[in-house]
Parts: sequence; C-alpha cells; structure tokens
Amino acid sequence: MNEKLIENLSIVVFGEDYNRHPHALEHIINLFIPRNKILWVETMGLRTPKFNAKDIKRSFQKLYGMLQGISGKKKELSLHDNITVIAPFMLPFNRINIIRYLNKCSVVFKVKRYLKSSNTSGHIVITSVPNACDYVGELNEVLSVYFCVDELSLWPGFDYELVRDMENLLLEKVNLIIATADILAAKKKLENMVTPVITHGVTFGHFNLPRRPINSQCTKICYFGTFDERSDQEIIKYAAENLPGFKFFIIGTIEVDVSQLIHLENVFFLPKVAYVDLPEAIKDMDIFILPYKLNEFTKNINPLKLKECMSTGRPVICTPLPEIVKLGKYLYLAANGKEFTDFIQKINNGVINHEYDKVIQYIKQNETWEIKAKQFSRYILNRLLDK
Repeated sequence: MNEKLIENLSIVVFGEDYNRHPHALEHIINLFIPRNKILWVETMGLRTPKFNAKDIKRSFQKLYGMLQGISGKKKELSLHDNITVIAPFMLPFNRINIIRYLNKCSVVFKVKRYLKSSNTSGHIVITSVPNACDYVGELNEVLSVYFCVDELSLWPGFDYELVRDMENLLLEKVNLIIATADILAAKKKLENMVTPVITHGVTFGHFNLPRRPINSQCTKICYFGTFDERSDQEIIKYAAENLPGFKFFIIGTIEVDVSQLIHLENVFFLPKVAYVDLPEAIKDMDIFILPYKLNEFTKNINPLKLKECMSTGRPVICTPLPEIVKLGKYLYLAANGKEFTDFIQKINNGVINHEYDKVIQYIKQNETWEIKAKQFSRYILNRLLDK
C-alpha cells in the first residue's frame, strides 16, 4: 500500500515538553511538520510535585517555559518554521477544582488566541496526555485524536483516580483513539469502533551501528534509558555476580534506589545522554538488555527503546512483556537473571549466531517512524472522511 503523510492540515498537539525527551507522539509529529502547520501546547505534568530538589528544579523549568510565552523553538533536525510551541500558564494541582478550571481557561484562551492570530481554521487536535480532556471540544476542532501510549494511571507517583477520571472523560470526547499496544487497545475504545494499534517506531539511521564481532575479552552489556520502578535490578545483579569478567553499563536517569547494584565492581552507572548523542555513547557496547519486572504495570508498556536497541544490529535480550514477545524471533527472551546470564554467555561464546541482517531488514521494512507516521495519517484521513 502506497501510503502518504497527511498534508495541508492545521494540527494542535497537547503533549509533553517538546524537544526535551523525544517520545512517540513527538517523533510522529516531527514528520508532519514539513507539510502541515503545528501548534504544540506544553501542558503541566500529571504528577503533583513534591518538596524535593528534583521537583523544585523541574517546577522552575516549567515556570520559565511558561513565562517565555509563544516561543519559536524548532526541532534541531527539522529546520522548518511550521511548528510553534506555547506553554500556557498552569499550576500542578488539578485536584483542586478552582485551579483546574483556571488552568483550562488559561490553556483554551492562549490556544484560541494563537489560532485567531494565525488565521487557522479546520484544525484537528491530537493528544497523548489525559489532562487534555479539559481542552478537547473547546477549540472548534474538526477531529480529536487520543494517542494512548501507556497506562498512565498506573505510573508511580501519579494520582490514580485523577488520571483515570481524566482519561475516561477524554475517551468520551475524542473521535479517534490510537494505541501503542494490544492490551491498551482492548481497554481504550470508542463505541462501535476498533482501536487501531501503532507500535513504537525508530529513527533507524540514527541508531544503526556497524556490524562487528563481540569483544569476548571484555564484553560490554548495556541498558540505556530511565532506570526506575519498572526495571528489574535482580536480573542485573544476578548476571553481574555470575559474569564477573563482563562489564554492565546503565546509561540514563536513575529514579529508584540502586544500592544493591552500586557496590558491584562490574556495574557502571553513567549519566543521561542527550538523544542526539546516544549513538556515540553506545557504539562500543556488545549486547543490549531490557530487564523489566513482570507485573500489571509493565505488561501495558511497549518500550520505546526496544527498536532503538534492535536498530543497532547488536544482540538484544529482553524480559518477555506482551509487546516484546511479538518480536521474539529477532531478539532473545529471558524471564530471570539465570536466563539473561545464559543468553549472554551463549552469545559471547558464539554458541548463538546473531542474525544481524535479519534484524536490520525487519526494522527497516516495518518499524521506522516514517512507516508509523503514514499509518497514523491513514487513520486520521479515514476518520475525517467518516465524519
């Protein structure tokens, strides 16, 4: 099917901070920029801030962004003027009705003012955040889309009931839901409509690494990304203790107590690396791992970094989450520390011959963000025709 990207549309996006941590919706919208006019609206996060250094720093960052007003931020690689990013003034206390109402007024006023000044009409709204429930239907949009990328109500630190109620309200208002996992699609549905699934993609050329043999004299095992409650430290601990001659690198933000790993001589924690610099940071790694806990929370996720790891062409060992199992013939599934350790040893010793070409061809033909954006476009155009 010769699918094309949507074009000549005005799109209002409610999402996380633009160009901070690239995420699924941002990757897709970036491909729409050359042919469409984009207004990206940065909204307040779903977690009530705590009185600690991390949250205070983040609050000041958000406040600074809001005070900037309409900014001309552009994605570094897009070099287009078709995207405007605004950060309406908001307070992170949506549990308080008056604050939630004032937040709604602030966002709707600023978005409408921008749309009027830019002579924009016939726009569509796309969101990946449940708090957009307060804005959908208030902007005279011709279509509203919810891109459900996770079961956000289960995220640690989020107000479960508030997020659940916001999402339920959003589901009542939108015209189209697209999910990133089968389990999400089964739960997030509109009446008489099947929720389509678009799994996460990858910027293949950004992550692809040259083919090379494993350095069996000093094998390097790598995990990159946020390390938090979803991460199974027991797996890494077991593997590191049973493979003392191997080096384990964890690259990224640490959001959980890692005292059981920090003392291990062959486990190394490296700071977060900017998206643009990731290929350089991981180019010498031999094997990538995604060690997730198996629980109600993690079975909903489709890890964004999965296809980034696969695009390197290096072997990838993963916990068998539902969305990962689908790709089982292109990677290695391990449920515990012993199974992770066995795969690492077999790959290192050449017992397993990793099929670089097979993995790379699959990713290039099926899993790039360009392919995902075209699928996204098809669902939007079909829904517009139905209305």
